[in-house]
Amino acid sequence: MAINTLATATLFMTQLDKIAVREATTGWMDANAGQVIYNGGAR
Repeated sequence: MAINTLATATLFMTQLDKIAVREATTGWMDANAGQVIYNGGAR
């Protein structure tokens, strides 16, 4: 039986991405990023 290393790596990276987002100290702000209203700075 052949081992599909590409599929395994894809699944592994997907899980790592989920863990990285969950464990990031600023990850809790990602969900609210679309609600931010920027009025610009002084020019």
